[in-house]
Amino acid sequence: MIHSALYLPSFKPICIGVAVTYVFLGGSMVARGARSSMEQFGVPESVLAAPHFQDFFQFLFVHMMVIGLLIGLLGGLIDEGAKQRLAARALFGVETLYTYLDVRTSDSPLGNGLYQGAGSLMPVLIDLLVLSCFGYLSVRPLRFAHHEGSLNRPDGRHPRARRHLFAMGWLRHRLSPSRKAHSVSKIAARLAALNIVLPQPMQLPPGLKLPFPWVKVVGNRALISGHGPTHADGSIALPVGKVGRDVSEQQAYQAARLTGLSILGSLQRELGDLDRIATWVRIFGMVNSAPGFNRQPAVINGFTELIIDVFGPDIGSHTRSAVGLAELPLDTPVEIEGEVLLR
Repeated sequence: MIHSALYLPSFKPICIGVAVTYVFLGGSMVARGARSSMEQFGVPESVLAAPHFQDFFQFLFVHMMVIGLLIGLLGGLIDEGAKQRLAARALFGVETLYTYLDVRTSDSPLGNGLYQGAGSLMPVLIDLLVLSCFGYLSVRPLRFAHHEGSLNRPDGRHPRARRHLFAMGWLRHRLSPSRKAHSVSKIAARLAALNIVLPQPMQLPPGLKLPFPWVKVVGNRALISGHGPTHADGSIALPVGKVGRDVSEQQAYQAARLTGLSILGSLQRELGDLDRIATWVRIFGMVNSAPGFNRQPAVINGFTELIIDVFGPDIGSHTRSAVGLAELPLDTPVEIEGEVLLR
């Protein structure tokens, strides 16, 4: 089953990168010792000679390593977009405090000169880099991700959190050539297996203009204008007229199926790839009905069964209405509009 979920782009790689930086810097300073490390940052001898100096700065270095490990853990475990953004903003706030403290103790116009010389600015530069990364994540829009698997795992964990605990594994999955090739060919292969050829754009009668798009993409939604049945060349399919009088129920069923093919053709032209459809959301089926005809749902089944045949029940199933109308444009027996959710 394919599912959609919001995620924050670059959250995992940035968290892992910051974690590696903090753990590496903290670990290297612990290994060198407090006095040697702080001399590098220009700490004067009066501070180095203070009581408990070494214990205090050793604690700071270990603290840096722990903070790095926690950031890496957040990057690996948090998989839902809103929680990722909340974590990014919290980390932005913490890093703002660290930046302020390092600026205040540096040898800069805003500092008190506790650390002196050019080395005193190194922590500030590192803080500003990390601060800009988390600030970027705090305002970046969320996106939809799509993956295979059940969301109802026995342990309650999101499958991507299990598969992509570390950033490089996540990137390999997202950029895998085999994954891309599979997604590109899936629906095209299914259409070929069903011997389905999508029709050309609808041929309008002379003098008729339709000043609107057949499909309009709005964010991750594709809104589908009302379509009627067409032949492969785009001409209006026959017969036309009222179902229950001029058109039989079976002929109307086939007209609904042809309308589905017309919609798929429009989606293919607009999206470039039908595999971009994550799920069908809803369709509204209209049947040009003669007085007394009340089997509109049976007619629109022609559309629904086509979509489920092509996309499968997980993606193809949709909410639906099927109504009878007194007239339809161009006297077509069926018109259908709808909406799909995109990857």
